Amino acid sequence: YVLEPRDLSRPEYSYPQLLESRDEFSDVNMGREDLLRRAGRANAFLWPSMVRVGPEAMRMTKDEEGTETVSGLSSPKRYLWDEQPRDQDWRFQNNDNQQSLPVIARSSFRFLNAHGDVISQVQEEEKRRLRRRNEVSKEPAIRPRFSRSAMFGFMLTELFAHALVQINDPAGRAGRTQSSVPRRLRKIILTLPSATPVQEQAIIRSRAEGALRLIWSILKINPERSPISALPELVVDWDEASCSQLVYLYTQITQRFGGDLRGYMELMGRERNNAPSLRLATIDVGGGTTDLMITTYGEEGNQLLKPQQNFREGFRTAGDDIIAQVVADIVLPEIRRSMEHAGGRHCHERIMELFGGDYAGMDEQSRQARRQYGLRVLTPLAVAVLEACELAHSHEQMNIKASDVLGMRGEDDGASIDLPRSIINYLDGPARSAGAENWTIGMLQIDVERGAVDAIIRNCLAQPIGNMAEVIAHLGCDVVLLTGRPSRLPAVRNLVQEMLVVSPDRLISMHRFRVDGWYPYRDVITNQIGDPKSTVAVGGMLLSLAKNRLANFKFDTDKLLMKSTARHVGVMNPSGMIPVDQVIFADIDLDKESSGQDVEATIQMYAANQIGFRQLKLARWTTTPLYRMDFANAQIANRPMPLKVTIRRRGSDPDAEGQEEILKAEAMKEALEISEVEDAEGSPCKQDDVRLRLHTLGLQNDYWLDTGIFRMA
Repeated sequence: YVLEPRDLSRPEYSYPQLLESRDEFSDVNMGREDLLRRAGRANAFLWPSMVRVGPEAMRMTKDEEGTETVSGLSSPKRYLWDEQPRDQDWRFQNNDNQQSLPVIARSSFRFLNAHGDVISQVQEEEKRRLRRRNEVSKEPAIRPRFSRSAMFGFMLTELFAHALVQINDPAGRAGRTQSSVPRRLRKIILTLPSATPVQEQAIIRSRAEGALRLIWSILKINPERSPISALPELVVDWDEASCSQLVYLYTQITQRFGGDLRGYMELMGRERNNAPSLRLATIDVGGGTTDLMITTYGEEGNQLLKPQQNFREGFRTAGDDIIAQVVADIVLPEIRRSMEHAGGRHCHERIMELFGGDYAGMDEQSRQARRQYGLRVLTPLAVAVLEACELAHSHEQMNIKASDVLGMRGEDDGASIDLPRSIINYLDGPARSAGAENWTIGMLQIDVERGAVDAIIRNCLAQPIGNMAEVIAHLGCDVVLLTGRPSRLPAVRNLVQEMLVVSPDRLISMHRFRVDGWYPYRDVITNQIGDPKSTVAVGGMLLSLAKNRLANFKFDTDKLLMKSTARHVGVMNPSGMIPVDQVIFADIDLDKESSGQDVEATIQMYAANQIGFRQLKLARWTTTPLYRMDFANAQIANRPMPLKVTIRRRGSDPDAEGQEEILKAEAMKEALEISEVEDAEGSPCKQDDVRLRLHTLGLQNDYWLDTGIFRMA
C-alpha cells in the first residue's frame, strides 16, 4: 500500500501522493512538555526526526515572511558532495523560542557529530574499512550547523519514521487481514539515477544506514531484542530507468501476453545470438538529471527474464533547468513588459539587479528575500506555463494570470496576492521606484505561444538527448520508453521522435501507458499512469518481488548492478566540456584492469579547476562534474604559477566479490587524490596546499532554487 506521511503540524491531513523532495527543520508539538516531565516520561511522545518533507515542508516555506534565516533545502540529493558544516545555525520552523533548541534536536545531538554524520554509523564504517579512521570527529554536535549532505540522511529519517508508524497504525491494521499481528519493516529500497557517481552512491548508502541507526537510537530500540525490532534490509542496487522498464515489461508480458515471454520477444524484438531478445532503452528526464539505460532482455525456458545491461549514461541537465530557463526567458521578460506598460523605466536593469546575482554590500536578508521570491512567485509561474504547455496545441497562445497561480486574498483596500507583504515588496517596491507606481505582481498576465516554450525545452535538452539518440541508434534498440515528469511535455517527445531512433509506435510515453488495477498511482478513469515519476517506485517494488513472488513473471535481478561511467577524467572548461588536451585519465575500465596498481598524472594549475568525467572518448560528449580543485590557502595562491599537481588514481581489486566490495572497487575509478605539488620554479609544496574535494554541482556552489539567481540575456 501507498506511504501516506502525516502532517505533524496539522495531523488531520495525510499525503498519499508523490512527495516533493524539499525538507525543512521543524519542531513537533506533541503536547505540554512540562506535564510529561512531571509524569516522569519526558520523551513519551518523541518523534525521531528533525525535518519535515513534502507538502508539509512546502507549506512551511509559504508561511514564512521572507526575512528569516535558512531552515531547509530544495533537494538534498543535489548537495551530497557538501559534507562541510555550515557557518550559521539552521533555523527550526514551529519553534516558539528560537533561543532554545527543540527537544528532538537536543535528543538527536547525542548521536550526531558536527557534520551531521550518525556517530555509530561512522564507527561501523571505520570497522568495515569503508572510511578512514579519525577522518571525521566522533564528538557529539553542539549547534545545528550540519552539512547539506547530512540533510539527505535527515530526509530519509523522516520518511522511514512515517513508514514505521503507518505499518502499525491501528486504523490501517484494522482494515487488513491478521489485524492483531504486529508489522515489521523488512526491506527498504532506494533507487538511484542511472549514472550516479559511485562516490555519491556510497554517500547515499551511508546516509540511509545512518538514518535507520538514528531512529533506533533515539527510540532506544534494541535491534537484537526480537525479530520485530531488527533493522530492515537496505537495498541500494537498482537504477531508476531499469525500474521504469520493469513496469512496462511486467504489464506487457503478464497482462497482455499471458506470461508468454518468447512470444512477446519474437513479436517486439529481434533475434540476437540465435535467440529471441528485446533491446529496451529508457530516457528518464527527471528534475535534476536526464538518464539513459539500454538493456537487452532474453528468456530462459519461456519463464525467466534475463537482463544484460548494454549502456548507461546520465547528464545533469533536466527539468529544473527547463524551469529556470522559462523564468529567465519568459516570466521575467513578461514582468518587465508589464512594469513598462504601467509606466516603469529602466525595468530591465532593475530586474537584473534583483535576480541576476549578488552585488557588493548585499546582506543576508536580501538574499533570503530573493530566494523566497524565486521559490514562491517566479517558480510557480514557470511551472504553470509548462503545465499549460502539456495540454496546448502546437501554436496555441497561452494566457496565464499571476492571480490565478499565486492565489488572491481580500484586504481592506481590495484583493492582493496571497503572500506576505515583505515578499511581494521585493519586486513591487523597486517597480514603484522605477515609475510603475500602481503596479503589483498580481496584475501580471503571461501571454506566450507554445512554440516559444518548445524552443526553450529544445535548447535545454537537445544536446543530452542528442547524445543519447546516437547511442540508441548505434545499438539498434527495439523500443524506447520516455519517463520522468518533464517527458509529459510535447516538445520532449517530438525531440526524440525527430531523431528517428525508432518508429513512432515504438516510442512509448509512460504517462500515457495503460496499466491495470495492480498499479497504485494510476488514473482510475483512464487506467493511464499519469505521472511517470511513479514508475520508479512501483518498478522498485516489482524488482523486489520478481525473484519468486509474482505469478507468470520471474526476473534475474542479480544482473542489475550500478557501475561507474567514468571512463575519461579531465579538467572541464567554462562551457562544461573536457577538451582532448585536458584529459587526465583515459579509457578507465575495471573489467580489463588486473594489476590493481596506482596510476598518476600531472596537470598544470593556474586557478581553481572543475574536474569531471565522460563515458566516451568524444570531446563533444556531455561531461559530468565530479571534483573541484582549488587553493587551500592564500600563500599557495601567491607562489609562481602554474603549479604542477600530480594526481593519483588508486588501483582497484580486480577480484572483488560481494556488493560492498564491488561498490568499493567501482569507486576507485572515480577516487582521485593529490600525491605531489610543486610551483613553476620546481620548489615543492605541501600536498594539502591544494584541495581536491568531491563537488558534483559544477561551477556553482548553490542551486538556483536555493539562491533565486537566474541567468538572463
